[in-house]
Amino acid sequence: MNIETLILNRTGGAFAAYIATSCATFTELLSLKDSILHPDEHTYFNTLAAPKRQHSYLHGRYTAKQAAAAFCHEPAKIKITAGIFQQPVLEIPGVSNVQVSLSHTDNWCGVVVFPEAHPMGIDVEMITPEIHETIDGIITEGERRLLPALQEAITQPMLPGADLALLWTMKEALSKTLRTGLMTPLQVYEVSYIIHIDGLIEAHFTNFGQYKALSWLSGDHAWSIVLPKNSTPDAAVLAKVRL
Repeated sequence: MNIETLILNRTGGAFAAYIATSCATFTELLSLKDSILHPDEHTYFNTLAAPKRQHSYLHGRYTAKQAAAAFCHEPAKIKITAGIFQQPVLEIPGVSNVQVSLSHTDNWCGVVVFPEAHPMGIDVEMITPEIHETIDGIITEGERRLLPALQEAITQPMLPGADLALLWTMKEALSKTLRTGLMTPLQVYEVSYIIHIDGLIEAHFTNFGQYKALSWLSGDHAWSIVLPKNSTPDAAVLAKVRL
């Protein structure tokens, strides 16, 4: 588990968000279950039959509540419910206007807890041949023309399809920030240009110029967070998260 306080500097002030990443195993999470889950979450967990689904549910709750510990040091009092579009909604006793974005693969979970006044989103994807094939079929022509520049911006050895996986995380993290999920035509989230800065790939969007994505590779996973364009996060903190 890696948890960091991420200060988001803006002209005239700053916001604090909390970002956490975890690769906890199912066995580890089961041993922590009673200290993680709110009573209502316990009830829902008991309806899950598949171990894979149980793992992802526990992993998301565990990681999110560790990130929310800045507001409440008793994770079992924190509840994460589903909104009408199945987006995660964070409920912390005595605390309002704080929300969460989370994403997970079979191995990793990433979470950002942020003030509602400063919307954010996070996405992580494992780089696999299957995801390469899926993403290659749905990117726009403009994004296809960006791929050489994206490949050039990747400064580490990469798996085949890593560029497409990064592109996908940028778009999905934006959809989470907007609270639309993938219920909107995918071309709406089109990436317009990218630059390499502070060890990260920074992406901007054709239709949402007020936001940017900060993206990176870590082993066989691609990661992105989306945040307001004019917010400047601490690059040293993001470097710790990327380890």
